[in-house]
Amino acid sequence: MNRYLFRSYTTAGAVNTKVINLKIPIPNIARATKRSNGSSEKSTSEANELLNRFIIEKSKIESKSGSINQYRKKSIKNEMDENTKRKIHDLVSNFKLTENDRLPLVKPKSVTGSPYYFYTHNNEDKSIVENPRISVTKLLTKSWCELREYYDIYAGSKKRKSTVEIEKGKKHHEVLELEAHPIIDVSTVTQEILRRVSLIQARMSLEEEHALSAEPERLKELQANNEAILKLIDGSEDTNKLAEVWVHDIMEKLYSLFTMSHAREVLVHSYINLDSQGMVTKAETLRKEDILVSGIIDLIELVPTDSNSTEFALYTDIENWIRFETEKEINGLPMIDLEKFLAVVGEYVHGEFKNAYTLKITDVKTRSRKQIPPQLSVVNAAKQQVSCYKDYLDIMSNTSSYRMLLENATRRHCNIDEPIGLKTVIKMLRTSSSYLFEDFKKLANGEPIGFKEYDDFVKEKYLSQHSDKAVYYDLAALLDKSPIESDPDFEYTELVEPLLKRWKIPLTLRYFAARSGQFYSLLSPYLVKPLVTVDYHYGGESFREVKFEFNESTYNQNLLDSISFWNGSRAPQPVDDLSKCNYCDFKGVCSIPNPHLSFSLGKHIKQLTS
Repeated sequence: MNRYLFRSYTTAGAVNTKVINLKIPIPNIARATKRSNGSSEKSTSEANELLNRFIIEKSKIESKSGSINQYRKKSIKNEMDENTKRKIHDLVSNFKLTENDRLPLVKPKSVTGSPYYFYTHNNEDKSIVENPRISVTKLLTKSWCELREYYDIYAGSKKRKSTVEIEKGKKHHEVLELEAHPIIDVSTVTQEILRRVSLIQARMSLEEEHALSAEPERLKELQANNEAILKLIDGSEDTNKLAEVWVHDIMEKLYSLFTMSHAREVLVHSYINLDSQGMVTKAETLRKEDILVSGIIDLIELVPTDSNSTEFALYTDIENWIRFETEKEINGLPMIDLEKFLAVVGEYVHGEFKNAYTLKITDVKTRSRKQIPPQLSVVNAAKQQVSCYKDYLDIMSNTSSYRMLLENATRRHCNIDEPIGLKTVIKMLRTSSSYLFEDFKKLANGEPIGFKEYDDFVKEKYLSQHSDKAVYYDLAALLDKSPIESDPDFEYTELVEPLLKRWKIPLTLRYFAARSGQFYSLLSPYLVKPLVTVDYHYGGESFREVKFEFNESTYNQNLLDSISFWNGSRAPQPVDDLSKCNYCDFKGVCSIPNPHLSFSLGKHIKQLTS
């Protein structure tokens, strides 16, 4: 039977236990911050409570070293790399601690802002500062040690060094994705585009030189026109990149789900209201201050609910519809009208096959040994992560997803009405023509795509008598009426010719948000009772799949607990097992594994980091 040491404070500041007297001095929590919903006394009380109820599992400690003093006596200095030294230095600096202070369990009141505020304003990853957000994994605050996460945040969120195991895990995920979604090589068309841009720039230079000598009054106008054309060809890097991400990680992946039964690395996002401490479920209630949370689902599958049912009935019907209803093939690929495809699949999933399938949501965890994590906190965090994905898919499958995606783009400082660069359009035709070509023709011809909110907007903006007629969007600006002939494996002429004209509706992020939202909406019937699993892999293969039922009450309680950490309404909780401290950068200065650490923290840190 395991034996435990229960701590309790005496008025003198020592700690009494039923087994040994650790004599831990009370941490300097007089500087504890004043919370938004309470006083500094409350924070002091919280910190005292944490120490009072902190439990050491004696058998675990003694089995490793025979003495609790292993944490105090270990030579931390020799193990500490420069990144760790910098992290500790910045934490002490940001906490404004003196040499006579002890590292507190809650931030000093002189440090303003919640953990989320500090994380998004003082982060080594500048993209977090420019586009405030957190990942799903950041919501799993109790996966290991909340106090470590807390210190990491107030140290400035330094980039963690990659390890061999991390790189192996990334590689394995890439292999799994490539098996399901092979990459199409765009190097040939990219080189051809660069060649054409060089020719266009050379021609422009000659025109400007001629104008300078023959028609100087036209030079400024010519230069402005040439600049506009080059801008149209390039587009905005951030906007182009986001459009490609939405095509590849939403549209392509969900198209694969309904034609191949599965998809890997599917993009999801949602928003959290820190005040109400819950998820934002409707675009109408979305506020600027709500937190963007994003994640990538490792694997989603449509699986039959009845083992006796025809497993592939849905996909057979969809395949037959594509085969017999698609009017045209180019490069051996069916040119699918997405308006019709989404309508037909929508009828299937809301009608005949509504109860025939359910969605299986899986997170893949790579392991360095063939066993699941021994720490219950890690196992539970993995379950919470998959539960988050289920909830986000629920939210994204409702009618608000279009506007939520537009808000996502706006927060990334992308102009949702800026035309996508022509170079990107050509690459998309190479990688995704099967389901984009017919839509691109509709935009070029000024036709609706079958999504009312989008169609109404573009009709008013580009097609009405009051619309802006100055928008110029023409593939001929890049292709100059000549076909791409340098790719022997792909015929561009049939794809490009119908698009070589001035488009009546330019291609923008609004289009991709509209179609992505429609794809998400197809999932709603299969999220009523989804299967949620964590799949553990070792050596490139699955060795254990942990299935569990989505428990809304447990999920919401964990979410509330995580939000209260990020908004600073409660103190962080330290580890429940001191063996975890061996993997922490703060193990040499933290009071939890170092109960005898003196108050002279500044001097101690100088010794460690010198």
